[in-house]
Amino acid sequence: MQEQALAAQQPIDPSKLEFCRLLFDFGPQNNNGMELEAKKGDLVAVLTKNDPTGQPSEWWQCRSRDGRQGYLPSTYLEVLKRPGQEVKQIKAVADSTRANSLTSASEEGKKDYVSADGMQRGHFYS
Repeated sequence: MQEQALAAQQPIDPSKLEFCRLLFDFGPQNNNGMELEAKKGDLVAVLTKNDPTGQPSEWWQCRSRDGRQGYLPSTYLEVLKRPGQEVKQIKAVADSTRANSLTSASEEGKKDYVSADGMQRGHFYS
């Protein structure tokens, strides 16, 4: 019990949290104080995806922007991607596509162009 109290007092590092947007309004079904009331479109930080006993659960403990904490059903949540993750993935795909187009052009040797730039140059000079 003391560990939970200490964990609650320690500051939360936002870079290690997963953030979600509510897809629907959620109102607590019982008055035990464990469920978090939230509205569609609200942003919450996921503190844990485990139930109070530490077992994996479909009810995630979340924290609202105003500091309230409680459990929300994961089916009501849309996990948000961090901006840096998506850009890195797109850049990696673009780099591999560029490398593939260059190697396929040199290997085949029969095609005048493989990329959009090559195609435009090919049409210009023909």
